[in-house]
Amino acid sequence: MKCRLHSTKWKQFKISHIKKISKDTSIYTFNLAYPENDINLPLGHHIQLRAKINGKHVVRYYTPIFPREKTKELQLMIKSYPNGTMSKYLATLTIGSTIDIRGPFGNPSLDSAPYPLQKEIESYRDALMNKNKNTQHNEEEILTQLGIVAGGSGITPVLQVLHEIVTNPYHLERISLIYANETVDDILLKEELDKMAEKHPHFQIHYVLHHPPKRWNGETGYITKKMLQKYLPCNDKQHKLLICGPLEMNESVLRYSKELGWNKGFQKSKSNDKVFVF
Repeated sequence: MKCRLHSTKWKQFKISHIKKISKDTSIYTFNLAYPENDINLPLGHHIQLRAKINGKHVVRYYTPIFPREKTKELQLMIKSYPNGTMSKYLATLTIGSTIDIRGPFGNPSLDSAPYPLQKEIESYRDALMNKNKNTQHNEEEILTQLGIVAGGSGITPVLQVLHEIVTNPYHLERISLIYANETVDDILLKEELDKMAEKHPHFQIHYVLHHPPKRWNGETGYITKKMLQKYLPCNDKQHKLLICGPLEMNESVLRYSKELGWNKGFQKSKSNDKVFVF
């Protein structure tokens, strides 16, 4: 079954592939269109899933992990939560199972969407790319380095930004990512990230595990100020810092960044801030 995505009408789609990437997270792939058709799936847009669970229709918003302007398939990374009605239901599905989908939509409301950051993602991407595209005369205004700190599922919005800027870096000479998780099995999209780093040498990734396996060459414990000093760019007019993870991690990284001279960056950030928190 192949069907075009529609923003006002529910369409039934088959799951064409399921890839388990951690103990409780999988990537679900849906076919989107007839072979001759593509859909536009811009950065920052999301879709709705609907399923009949225990006799009632349940609707949830999800954001594609690999947004593309033209695509024939849709990929969603979904973590199954113990009390998550939809996520637990999706975890029971197999290849060939069907579900109702509609979209894409622009900016979800804060109350109804699990990813209320899409407008911020798009604005931040534009701020990074347009700053360098439109800066022609003052070289000090050109962004040359971007440091990123992500934790757990916070990698999802970060990956959307990376897909846009790593392949279109303009003047970006270096993009450095510190990605923290509890165990190696909790690292989401590691294969995708490693391939990106291998293909684009100006992008570097550094993993941090709280509970590492015996043979682990990466960093261990929690993110420290020393790690920021070691792997990320220093505070400079041409450098920026992006943070996306659990609240406790964000607060500690903000504290460290302030101690290192980054004097801007709050939980409510603006896209042109030197330190931006999703």
